[in-house]
Amino acid sequence: MSRFSGCFVAFGLLTALAWAQDAPEAAKPKPLDTAKASVDNADWSAAIDAYTAHLRGLTTRDYRDKKTFSWILEAFEKQAQGNPPDYEAFQQIVKGKLPRNREKGDPLLVWRLHALLAEIAARQGNDPEVLKATEVAIDWYPNTTYGDPATQSRLQHLYNDAALLRAKSDPAGGETYLLDEFLRDERFDFVYLKPWQDFYNDNPEAYQDFARRVLETYDQKIKRYPAKTDLLTHYRKITEEALGTTPQ
Repeated sequence: MSRFSGCFVAFGLLTALAWAQDAPEAAKPKPLDTAKASVDNADWSAAIDAYTAHLRGLTTRDYRDKKTFSWILEAFEKQAQGNPPDYEAFQQIVKGKLPRNREKGDPLLVWRLHALLAEIAARQGNDPEVLKATEVAIDWYPNTTYGDPATQSRLQHLYNDAALLRAKSDPAGGETYLLDEFLRDERFDFVYLKPWQDFYNDNPEAYQDFARRVLETYDQKIKRYPAKTDLLTHYRKITEEALGTTPQ
């Protein structure tokens, strides 16, 4: 055998060995597939774990933080086949995944767990518990840098949920809560106004007044966080244009 032939055979053997070593890894199911299979088997704990692993492989450009465990809760409800779902049992599964102390908690997981508890409480008609769980989800929400928070972040929706719950009984209090948190929280870059437009559907003047206060708060926030001037100015302009108040 020539030296060239021997090298070729050796290279082939090494390639085959490398492929054989990689094959089992490639054959492993992807976390998303495992999550779906766990849902099919009604293993809700494993579904949450596998979907968390899937989320860890995503980035903000994949709209990771728009994705939650809601679909697992909906699958759990469908499994009841028309009977009242045992929300208490599902709730215990979720609570069992919460960290005992903050240092050991993974924000990517924990804020979603509390958001899921808020959804369960909403199904049960327990507004105080919805508000409590939503506020904890906000507290755990990571300080992430987004290219476009309006489309990539869920934080503005969590704040709206908490504010609108307050606004049910105290519209002014709900507005003040949202505006105060928007000004205070450096993570909170965009105010999504559509739910407020729906809330004030029968009182458009109240909505316009609130939206103008949002614009004023943008101005205050730009001064407080000058490093975010470009981003906040962009969202302020979008809001102003939606209201039809942009100077010609």
